[in-house]
Amino acid sequence: MADFREISHAPVLILLALILAAGGIGYTITQNNQKNSALQNTYVRYISNGSVVGPPRQILDASPPNVGDPIKSVSVSGNNVTVTFDYPSATAGDYIEIYNGSSATNVLPQNRKYLNNGISPPTTAVTTGNVTLSVPDPNATTSDNAPMAFPTLVIPTDRDLTLKQGTFEFQPPVPPTKEAGICNAANVQFDEEGATAGKGNIFIAVDPPNGQPVGPHRQLRAWVRDEAGGMFPNSAAADANGNVTRHSNPAVDKDSHGYPWESAVYLTRLTPENVNGPFTGDKENGGTPVFQHAVKGQVRSKGQPFLNIPVNDDPTPFIIGTRGGHGNKNAEYIWNVDSLGLTPGNYRVQISLHDGDNDLAIECTTIIL
Repeated sequence: MADFREISHAPVLILLALILAAGGIGYTITQNNQKNSALQNTYVRYISNGSVVGPPRQILDASPPNVGDPIKSVSVSGNNVTVTFDYPSATAGDYIEIYNGSSATNVLPQNRKYLNNGISPPTTAVTTGNVTLSVPDPNATTSDNAPMAFPTLVIPTDRDLTLKQGTFEFQPPVPPTKEAGICNAANVQFDEEGATAGKGNIFIAVDPPNGQPVGPHRQLRAWVRDEAGGMFPNSAAADANGNVTRHSNPAVDKDSHGYPWESAVYLTRLTPENVNGPFTGDKENGGTPVFQHAVKGQVRSKGQPFLNIPVNDDPTPFIIGTRGGHGNKNAEYIWNVDSLGLTPGNYRVQISLHDGDNDLAIECTTIIL
């Protein structure tokens, strides 16, 4: 609510002096402290063929690079970070990414620039030049890792600030809203395809059902049903029995939400203290993805033929609610529980899957070992 007050000439001078003192000194100090703290914890690194080349570089580090390091210098201006690179062995898909913290977990595509200073890889290698990135917000969720916004002191231009007696209007600041993370409570699900155009949920079944013990087969299983089947990226590989023989790189092979293209589970052991969250193993909380050990049914990378692997098991006994999927091609993803290194107990499991059209689906469940 606006606060209307009559202010005489003399108190106005005092009020403006206090505003200038607070805004020009205290506010600036707070602002600079916030900014410096964020910058001191921000790094850039060079990625070539899916691997890091040279050491990550803290963006305020002005020391000369080591011989052979592709990142030669970094300069900061406000929220913009300009990186100068020189790497004769560069390939067309090389890029530079920026992240908060000393370890680059959950770096999102929007915090990446290819060497042509674009969001898409160039068709030919760029060996030397500059790219400009924005400092990520350390307080944002990994699903919304927006550029860091440093506060600024704004004096409104639509108010009469002349030194005279009159009515002055004060409006309290409105705090910014923060979007909730995906699957931040038990059994909250996200389905990128089912959320649009009235399509059915593609994540149709999970075994064991929520709150049930793992069966005698000692497996955790999840099914996708879609007209394009399920996703299995080209960067991974499976043998003729569906056993996965090579996994993808989750730091590189991931969707626009930051989830890996390869199907994954994120695990949190439940205790009386965290049974209602937060779940530290969840993707949004920095959890580590554990990829499926085997696949069955109709899986493929988008636009590619389906793999020649065994047919999927019948998901009917494990259907979630009344979900029917979107299409008639089933894909089954399997995790061998005894290979997960878990001790007996209750576990929160966040499962991320994609269909063959690259749509993301997430389900959260609880299993008992």
